[in-house]
Amino acid sequence: MKKSWIPGIGLLFILLVGLIRLAIGPEFALSLFYLLPVIATTWYMGKRAGVLISVAAAVTWLGADLIRISQFSKPYIPYINQTFRLVVFLIITVVVDKLSAALRNQRALARVDSLTGIANRRAFFELSKRELDKARRSQTPISVIYIDIDNFKVVNDRAGHSAGDDLLCHVAETLQKNVRSVDVVARLGGDEFCILLSDAPAPTGISISEKVHRILTAQANAHGWPVTFSIGAATFEKVPESVDILITAGDMLMYDAKYRGKNRIQHAVMDSTGQLT
Repeated sequence: MKKSWIPGIGLLFILLVGLIRLAIGPEFALSLFYLLPVIATTWYMGKRAGVLISVAAAVTWLGADLIRISQFSKPYIPYINQTFRLVVFLIITVVVDKLSAALRNQRALARVDSLTGIANRRAFFELSKRELDKARRSQTPISVIYIDIDNFKVVNDRAGHSAGDDLLCHVAETLQKNVRSVDVVARLGGDEFCILLSDAPAPTGISISEKVHRILTAQANAHGWPVTFSIGAATFEKVPESVDILITAGDMLMYDAKYRGKNRIQHAVMDSTGQLT
């Protein structure tokens, strides 16, 4: 069901409850049944839609009472009752909206690296799966760049963990600024970062890898950080079968760069199973 249908369904539900109330009389309030569409609409569509449904619920309830106005001891009682009920509906709308916003915020935070502010490992897997599905449909190549900070522990040992945190944040910001807007940048953990390049054949993967390595190296020298950067770049002309294969290929090439002396880029073209072509 589309979310845009929810307010309309809520209004129809309220109208149905109003007709039932009209049929059975004022002895049964049916308050819970009025609240259901108010809560559902606010949760999925936001406070403004929830307010509209709340007003509709109160008006419908009032209409049913006015048709049976003779059953009340005083003619103003329905108006007083519905005013209080509307206030209750609106309070519930505000509370539900805040709960919904808090939940959305928590879900967003669960996908963000708390130190650097970029995507974390979980978010990278989710976003990469989406990009792989897209690349599979369009039959476009995809590349991954896996970056490890060489000698990162030296920074922590010599200058303290706050200096190490500053370095990680600086690397994250640099990567974010120097890739395309469609690319995904994430910190996978520790001092390891990953970039997913959409619609990126081998020349694009190599070019961006070299650009990133050049800029990171220049900035490390400028700040006096005793670190270098080992990069593994893998290009898949045919989309890999899973995100695990994608990351494993980049990780393997990154370790190959370390094995060959660090501070270098190892690039390779892989098949869909992660094997060298």
